[in-house]
Amino acid sequence: MKATYVAGRFNMIVNANSSQAVRAVNQAFGQLGMFVVKTEQKTFSAELAARTSKDEKVRVTIAEINSRQAEIGIRVDLAGDQVLSRKLYERIEANLGRP
Repeated sequence: MKATYVAGRFNMIVNANSSQAVRAVNQAFGQLGMFVVKTEQKTFSAELAARTSKDEKVRVTIAEINSRQAEIGIRVDLAGDQVLSRKLYERIEANLGRP
């Protein structure tokens, strides 16, 4: 898996299709105490949104690269939050069965 944080956006490539990634993100939202406000899933992409207990908006986009890989982008509020993005990334990765 590859992950980068650029201009307030945390991007990663995971070894999962978009459906598996959506499930992992929704699990991670719950595990981190976030309230899901949007889950819009299409065939090869998805957009999810949640709110933290501090009312920060968390937006996640998923784009399937191929049948075994997807790109996930995370943004917290407008400016980004690297620490929270990293925690969400780690939970997503764990939910996909990676250490």
